[in-house]
Amino acid sequence: MKSLFSKKTKNQTLTFILVIALYAIVELLMRTGSLKNLIISMLVPVCSYIIAALALNLVVGISGELSLGHAGFMGVGAFTGIAVSGLLSFSVNNVILRFVLAVLAGAVVAGLVGFLISIPVLKLEGDYLAIVTLAFCQIISSLISNLYVGYDKAGLHFSFININFELGNGGKMLINGPVGATGVERISTFTYGIVMIILTLIIIFNFLN
Repeated sequence: MKSLFSKKTKNQTLTFILVIALYAIVELLMRTGSLKNLIISMLVPVCSYIIAALALNLVVGISGELSLGHAGFMGVGAFTGIAVSGLLSFSVNNVILRFVLAVLAGAVVAGLVGFLISIPVLKLEGDYLAIVTLAFCQIISSLISNLYVGYDKAGLHFSFININFELGNGGKMLINGPVGATGVERISTFTYGIVMIILTLIIIFNFLN
């Protein structure tokens, strides 16, 4: 048991070392201008997909539950974070604080939606669980694709399917239906992405240990 625990600890430590080493190499390449802008623009999405893959592995690979709804919950968290970040841009100038608050808001809302869906879904198993979670994923995707959210001095405006509001001077369209997020300052960086990956690994290793 002692040797097994030692081996697991070594593997987990090696994982952190590899992530940090990869971050250092990519940062060095960016600072020396060795990476093209196309590659740089893909770093944040890559970090997001790594986090999603780690979470999916925890549910499917480790717990053995065949859930196919991760993309839907990821979308809920992402668009919640976008909306919160856009709203806070009027009052919070600190980018790091705004990022942290947006991530926390996205995590809470996505977790709440996941919990509500799990009440009926977790009574199923096997292929039935996969089919229902996939259906929920498609429903969430359709809902977000038809959601319009904007903000101006009068407050928050939102509508469904069609835009039923007009923004005043200085207003911003945060979520614009099928177009997605618009008018929101991009505050995420590759460094933030690596930090989120490390935090995700810490949480997963906590579950495993």
